[in-house]
Amino acid sequence: MLIKKLILIATLCFTITPRVYANFDNAETQKAYFELGYESVYDSLERSNMYFKHEIHLPVQIPPIPFTHVVGRLNKHEDRNNSTLEIEYINHEILSLMNGALAEDRSCL
Repeated sequence: MLIKKLILIATLCFTITPRVYANFDNAETQKAYFELGYESVYDSLERSNMYFKHEIHLPVQIPPIPFTHVVGRLNKHEDRNNSTLEIEYINHEILSLMNGALAEDRSCL
């Protein structure tokens, strides 16, 4: 009887896994991006214009998704041809959903 209970408990422990979701609020998300070297799009665009010695124009029209964060960064490399301007348009709600989906995928492993 004791062995059956132990098997039942072990089975339940390994089949029922808690789902973990990242729950970043807007300030935490923004802080994380700034720690990775991102800054405001205006600042990164100005730095890129000076670095590349060329005026960069951003798209006039963006997708009809409400963005909660817009950040950018200039990635300088020794070889100027490999330097890039990165601009990230982030929707906090979609980011949370994606993090939840990733957590679900990992729980299946």
